[in-house]
Amino acid sequence: RIANGFPAPDVVKRAALAPHDCETCRKVKLKRSKVPRVAPAPRSHPKGTSWGVDFTRDFPVRDIDGNSCAVIFVERRSRYIRVYLIQYHSQFWSVAQHHIDWVASLAGVEVRELHGDSDVLWSVAGDPAHPSERCVEFTVKNQCLFSRSPPYTQAMNPAESPSSIGSVISGAVVAMVHARVSQTLWGDALLHQATIMNMAPVPGFDVDLTSPLPDPLEHDPDWTIGSDPRLAFTPQGILLGTVPDISLLAAPLFAFGFVRSPNAKPSQLIPVATRGLYVGIAEGTIGYKLRMLHDMSIKTSL
Repeated sequence: RIANGFPAPDVVKRAALAPHDCETCRKVKLKRSKVPRVAPAPRSHPKGTSWGVDFTRDFPVRDIDGNSCAVIFVERRSRYIRVYLIQYHSQFWSVAQHHIDWVASLAGVEVRELHGDSDVLWSVAGDPAHPSERCVEFTVKNQCLFSRSPPYTQAMNPAESPSSIGSVISGAVVAMVHARVSQTLWGDALLHQATIMNMAPVPGFDVDLTSPLPDPLEHDPDWTIGSDPRLAFTPQGILLGTVPDISLLAAPLFAFGFVRSPNAKPSQLIPVATRGLYVGIAEGTIGYKLRMLHDMSIKTSL
């Protein structure tokens, strides 16, 4: 039926829902096969020893702490994501050193390989065959390999760092749009999104942590029989050997929270707590990070 020169709504709806049965569609259906999502094969190298690394692009505005971009490290075996906020690209080497020390202290292993793209920071004129002087100095000091991919070959990054960057940024953008906060809080959003991804099942597993799980040994050969299966299916469990406590995600990102004021008493008729925005879990504690509204500083609330 035609109304005012256009098909009637019910006709359009039926056409959209009707199965396509033309000759071309039938040929495509015969060739197309369903590809199941399967677990990634266990990596041959020890966990925590190989990391992909990449920069985000400079954001349109600096965050509340003056940072302009982020460095993202992705562990090759567990796909654990570690985000560092920086003001300038030249800060990468101090961040990379801090990251190697962090892996040694938390995971108890030494980083043996970093893999990046053809960034001029670690390659002369962007040529992966010629490492920069600072790159050579860094690898000699830490006794690790810094491999580099040619330009436009992101797929060669063993830790799939570029795709992880997209996942972290997209999740952070969704949280900021939903909370209707300023763009200057993108740094807090990136850090929190990485935390959530590290507590969730490894990509490639359609796993419901409340239902029976597949055999953990098929995914992580280092898993000990009798241990919590979540140690074999989440990045945090695989790399750090700790079960993610999702109860710490007590509120949506940028929800209002309160930090108790020291030495304040209700009888004094002054506020006993200060309001702030919830920006994630305080690392190494069971508390929460709050971005205080009066001065935008970070405080921990237990």
